[in-house]
Amino acid sequence: MERRYQKSGVGHHGSLCIVIARDGIPNADTWEGMMTDSQPRPRFYFIDEVARELRRSEAAVRWLLHTRALKSSKIGGRRVVTAEQLDEFFASAA
Repeated sequence: MERRYQKSGVGHHGSLCIVIARDGIPNADTWEGMMTDSQPRPRFYFIDEVARELRRSEAAVRWLLHTRALKSSKIGGRRVVTAEQLDEFFASAA
């Protein structure tokens, strides 16, 4: 029996892609290569994305920005954290 597969759930920031067999039966072969980081890292993150990266609430991230523990910039009036600023924050926390 030939099996056909469909992809779903592909996120733009490297979130997990789910491959589902059309017959509905999971197959271990479908996960092969799925856990690689194939998408490039974003140049900057919005507050909600930083919160996901840090596994904290948006309010907690805003507090880190307010206390200047986490540096940020503004692009088009929106507060963003660059990848470099996030790396600096991780380095200073260690």
